[in-house]
Amino acid sequence: MSDTSQGDGWWQASDGKFYAPESHSDYKPPPPPPTDAHPPPPVDAPPPPSAVDESKPKGLLGKASAANDRYQEKVAAPMQEKANAASARAAGPASAGGSMFVIREDGKNGTVEIAEGRIIRTRKKTMGKDDIQTIPIKAITAVSHDRKTLGTDIVNLTVGSVSYEWKVANAEQMVADLHSQMF
Repeated sequence: MSDTSQGDGWWQASDGKFYAPESHSDYKPPPPPPTDAHPPPPVDAPPPPSAVDESKPKGLLGKASAANDRYQEKVAAPMQEKANAASARAAGPASAGGSMFVIREDGKNGTVEIAEGRIIRTRKKTMGKDDIQTIPIKAITAVSHDRKTLGTDIVNLTVGSVSYEWKVANAEQMVADLHSQMF
C-alpha cells in the first residue's frame, strides 16, 4: 500500500490509497516466460502442416481431390498418351519409315498407316476393340485420288475385287507415299 501509484497495475481503493496489483480480486498472474523460442500452439489450433496425415483425404473436397488424382492416374493419363502417340503418327513419318493418315470411311473415323510393304487400316469403334486390317502393298491393284473443294479429298484403293474409299485431309501425300511403296 502507498499514497502514490508505484507503477503499472497498481490500483486505488476507496480509502484513497494505492495497492499492489496482486492484492486486487481480479488479479491474474502473468504467464511464465517461455522456455524455448517457439511457444506451444493453442489447444484448439490445427496441427502444423508437417504433422497432417496426407494418406487419408479430409472432408468432401479432400475426397474429391483424391478421386480426381486416381482418375488422372488410371484413366486420363493413359488416354492422353494414346492420343499423343496417334497424333505423332498422323503428323508424319513414323519411326519405322512409314506414314499415318487420319481417314473417314463409311461414316467412321480411323487411320491408315503406310508401313514397309503393307498398309495397316484401323477403324475406330465406340465400343469394343477397333477393327484392324493389314493389306499387303503388292496386293493393291489401283489407287486414285479425287480432289474435293471442302479440303478433304477422296482416295480410292482397290485390292482385287474389294474397293476402299477414304476421306483424307492430306490425300496427295498419302497417294505419293503409296506410289513410292508400290513402284
